[in-house]
Amino acid sequence: RHARSRGLACAMIEIRNDEISGEAGQRKWADLLTGIFSDLEPKEASGSRQRAVGKSVQSAS
Repeated sequence: RHARSRGLACAMIEIRNDEISGEAGQRKWADLLTGIFSDLEPKEASGSRQRAVGKSVQSAS
């Protein structure tokens, strides 16, 4: 189920494929989105989330 149909807050993000086709673009967007998402989550939850994001970015290279 999607968040919208259940009345939950949600956002859609679309990134052009040419923006993330290389490692530099992937890093740029990972850093940008990590900064945005860390501003949105409660401080007590940020540690585990940042580790998960870092792992997924590392494995994508």
